[in-house]
Parts: sequence; structure tokens; C-alpha cells
Amino acid sequence: MRRVRINKLPQASSKTKFGQAGMEVSSTLKPVPRDDANIEAEKNERVITDLEGDGIPENYRVGGKRHSHGGTPLLVPENSFVFSDTRSLLIKDKEILKEFDMPVPKKGRSKSYTPAEIAKKYDLNKYKKMLRDPMSDLFQRDTAEKMISNFNLKLGKLAIVQESMKGFPDGIPAIAMPYLQAAGIDPEQIVPQEEGQEGPPQEEAQMAQKGGSLSKLRKRPGMSMQVNILMLKILQDLMEHILLIQLIEQDQH
Repeated sequence: MRRVRINKLPQASSKTKFGQAGMEVSSTLKPVPRDDANIEAEKNERVITDLEGDGIPENYRVGGKRHSHGGTPLLVPENSFVFSDTRSLLIKDKEILKEFDMPVPKKGRSKSYTPAEIAKKYDLNKYKKMLRDPMSDLFQRDTAEKMISNFNLKLGKLAIVQESMKGFPDGIPAIAMPYLQAAGIDPEQIVPQEEGQEGPPQEEAQMAQKGGSLSKLRKRPGMSMQVNILMLKILQDLMEHILLIQLIEQDQH
């Protein structure tokens, strides 16, 4: 499984377009002037991004307003991903919820969660803070690296679930690539990219109101949601098989 290896901690004097590297990792994104924004999110969505530009992602709750009240204009880097909090994307499938260790009642009324509610549990910011804490020892940093790698894979899988529910309107987001690579899956096997096809226009990216990524591969017209959900099941089975092989190999060593 791929791991994040940190060779050098961010320096506080290094500035980025979106913030200052080395600053205290916050938990909420607040609105920016609409003229400066490149995306409109809404309150309680989750944004996975790299505001500090150091290659280590962060997980933010979106503040501001819901789309129905004007939304929350944000300025985020390319390849940022938004996990939606809309009721129309509630995840109800028990098997999928189990993949993310979400509470599922054995009997009675079914439980459902939005992608944003699931993404909330993967607190990248906590472990990023641990990584750059000068008081962290080697064990703590190693733990942080492992947790960030694991969370990245989980969030990539969750992004596939969300986009499959929408029919992959803009293809596979960048956040899902580490997960696909770990499973040894070519993205073209899931969402073939048409030759010469361009990405979504800026206006479309700004006004997307069900989550997603600013930069994505494009899907081939006609692909059904049922096919994508089936592919998700295949990916899950492959991932479990790969992890089993890795465990066996570790035991042999």
C-alpha cells in the first residue's frame, strides 16, 4: 500500500496562493469574496484540498451558507474535491457503509449518510498537525504517515461512491487515483476518456452543487450508473484481495 513519506516539514516562512505553509491547521473554510472564488460549495460539505501546497492534503468543513441561501464561495487549488451534503446523495447501501465502518443497525429502520458525513471521520488535519509538530517522536510521525495514507485511500473510495451515484458526469476525480493505483486498476477501464475531449468549463465547475472535483477526466456518454456501481463492487473485491496478499507477504518476511 502506498504511504506518504515526509522528508522535510513545511517551513512557516513559505507562502502559497491559498494560505501560508506551516500555519495552524484549521477545520473550517470560510467564504471569500465571490469575485475571488473558483467554486461555490455549501455549508457542511467537506473539502479535501492542499491549501498549504506542501503535498499533504487537509480535510475541511465548509462554513457559510447552503446553496439555497447563496452558497459559500471558495478559492481552492486545482484537484480539490468536495464531498456533498445533499440529501439526494444519501448512501443507504449497508455493504458500502460497512466499507467505511459506519454504524449500520442490524434490525429496524435503515441508516443513511451523506458523503460529507462519512468524509468527516477521516481527520487528515489531526495527523498533519502531528507530522509537523517538532515535539512528535519517530513513532508518532510514522503513525501519522500511515493514517494519512489510509485516510487518502478511504476518501478516494468514497469519492468513487459519490461520483457513481451521479453517473460520473465528469469522470474520475484526482482524489480517487491513489485508490485505483493501489488496486492496480486503469481508470480507463471504469470511465473511458474520449479522444480530444476537454474538461468542464469554469462556469460548470463553479456552479456544481452536488460535490465533485475541479479537475477530472471526462466520461464517455452513455455509461450507466448501474455499470459504475458494479465496477465499484469489483474494485472493492480487488482491494481486499490485494490487502490480503500484502498481509501474507509481510508474514512470510
